[in-house]
Amino acid sequence: MTNTETTTENEGLQQITQLQQRAVEFAESGMMEEALEAAMVCIGLQEDFAPDNMLLRAKLIQNASRILLYTGDMEQAEAIANEGIEIMQTAQGTTADDMAHAFLNLSSILYTKKDLDNAALVLMEAINIWTNEKGHDSAEVADCLGNLGRLREEQG
Repeated sequence: MTNTETTTENEGLQQITQLQQRAVEFAESGMMEEALEAAMVCIGLQEDFAPDNMLLRAKLIQNASRILLYTGDMEQAEAIANEGIEIMQTAQGTTADDMAHAFLNLSSILYTKKDLDNAALVLMEAINIWTNEKGHDSAEVADCLGNLGRLREEQG
């Protein structure tokens, strides 16, 4: 890779980071259409500037699925969350923490869809990963167990 290619890729990654932050700000402000557009542009920029960085792609897809969750488009949110998980499973550099966050994200989507059995299964994946990585007394496991409690309560 030449210095020019490296500089261009670094500039592209900076653009993605800045635009991703804007997507979050839009979502937090209730501007879902703008948030989703910014998230999708980030995915396009990743294809242009870092097409081999599949972990980045997976994370951007996960972020877009989260925005779709907030817009109420559950089918699309679930589809791309699953796509992001599939990519993460083979992407170089994926950590257990990345996978656990992805499973937690998918469980939120499934919970919102009232697919409680599958939400519980996916949430258990996150719990198992974080228990192995951080211990049973970690904040991540505690959050997941709280979510599981709410889910089980809803199941009766």
